[in-house]
Amino acid sequence: MGTWKGLFSANDGTHGTELFITNGTAVGTSLVDDVYAGLDGSYPDALTPLFNGTAVFAATDNPDGPRLWVTDGTAAGTALVIDVNVQLVGTSPIVPIGNGEAVFSGNNGTGGFQPWVTDGTAGGTSILSTAPGPAGALVGGINPSEFTPPRQRPGAVPCQPAHEWESALGDGRHLRRYLRDHGL
Repeated sequence: MGTWKGLFSANDGTHGTELFITNGTAVGTSLVDDVYAGLDGSYPDALTPLFNGTAVFAATDNPDGPRLWVTDGTAAGTALVIDVNVQLVGTSPIVPIGNGEAVFSGNNGTGGFQPWVTDGTAGGTSILSTAPGPAGALVGGINPSEFTPPRQRPGAVPCQPAHEWESALGDGRHLRRYLRDHGL
């Protein structure tokens, strides 16, 4: 996205609630893409920069609910990443963890909501753990809807992330440390 620009969702009365980009001026504000054509809109949510010129977000383009999308701020650079429903609950449904990656809670229809990681590409998006358990339950000891940024929760255990935007689990354990310690 080059020079400073911000992404946001808005309803312009023509396209429904869709993804827009702005440089902070009226003339520099425009629709990025009409993901779900018509007045209903795609309701983009959880806009999350990957700090590599792209951002991921959840948007609805079908009746099955929000799915994971990526954008570089242009219509040509906006696409569905993978057909996985994104769980839009908790304080931060999609959380950047550094190295151009983010974690989110997703459901591919085969095991309930599970923790996923993405780099904004289909090939770089995968389930972190497929531990057995009831659909939507705690998976591998973590609740995928409770990812939160560091120091956002009272009592979080301080850690020294390798990158400014790495995140911690809801109970304060550092996500990258957790994944390494559990062989994920």
